[in-house]
Amino acid sequence: DYYDDTRTAQILQQVGGCAVTAAMTRRPDLSQLVNWLRANLPPLRGGNPVSTGVGGPQQPDGLCPRNYPSTTLKCHTMQGLFDFTVCEQCYGDVIKPDADNGIDLARRFDMTASSVPGPGFTCQLYSDRMRRVWRDAASTGDMEHLRQKVSERRAKERELQMKTAQLQQQAAQLRIQASTQEHLAINAMRADFSQTTQLNNQAAMLKVQAGQAEDQIRMAVDEWKRFWE
Repeated sequence: DYYDDTRTAQILQQVGGCAVTAAMTRRPDLSQLVNWLRANLPPLRGGNPVSTGVGGPQQPDGLCPRNYPSTTLKCHTMQGLFDFTVCEQCYGDVIKPDADNGIDLARRFDMTASSVPGPGFTCQLYSDRMRRVWRDAASTGDMEHLRQKVSERRAKERELQMKTAQLQQQAAQLRIQASTQEHLAINAMRADFSQTTQLNNQAAMLKVQAGQAEDQIRMAVDEWKRFWE
């Protein structure tokens, strides 16, 4: 879930088209990709706050970034455990009611949400598992147990982000190479059938390797969902 798979696949198709065009014209041409991106802007991860009325306070728009790093939303942080970032929505659902009830750990959160500089933040409290962790810690006041669980999750989250980014780049490069080989095979068909077969075989192997990289992404995401989310 680290990326929108449908959009990524569409972008890769456009990149492959650019590679084919470049091979045909013997010069780089990204116009196809640029035009597609201009016509298909991605949705913002986040949005503008919703006002309760003229002059009224601004309310969170109900969006949670989950494990997608967000630079547009704001989050609440916990004193003494700054990795425990919680979006406005999950704060309102879970933390604020506990703070209103006098739960000590909940009252350690900053009441005012703020932006996170740099790469943004991910929400650590959207999943059922982490909400159970929070309930256990809040009921006992066990800050160290909470710290351990948050630290473990953040480490696995960073590992997932790095691994999927590397594998997606690898898969994209392999599919571009496969598209180029297929185009070269079409051009070679008129002159040398054996070369055409060789190029098509190379393209097929590159596609297999790309598929293997994509399978590794799915396995990593599945492990995250089952054990760490």
